[in-house]
Amino acid sequence: MRGMRSLADAHLPTWLKIQLRDASSRRQGLTYAGVGYHLAYYHSDQFDLEEKGALDVSDEEIANSPTKTLRRLFRNEEHPRADFADYIPPKRRRDFLRGLVAGVAQDDPPGSQR
Repeated sequence: MRGMRSLADAHLPTWLKIQLRDASSRRQGLTYAGVGYHLAYYHSDQFDLEEKGALDVSDEEIANSPTKTLRRLFRNEEHPRADFADYIPPKRRRDFLRGLVAGVAQDDPPGSQR
């Protein structure tokens, strides 16, 4: 298993690095589910999430294979191994993916109450 890489060295948009850093310390109440939601709700086109099938991610995939699913969604020519998933702690990838799926579907964020 590969260790976590330095977020500072990641080839990611600065806003995403900041949100991932803040989620790791729950700064301002930010969670990994919230980061996934924000990414998908506001930046889905930038990451081609709909074209890669984010709307078709099943509850089973979220529960049983979040890392594999994240790698499928974020794989591209520049990042064939979808290293983005490595910047999310393994225990938080399920939450991130749940938020991402809600965001791309433009549903309410996970944990929100109406």
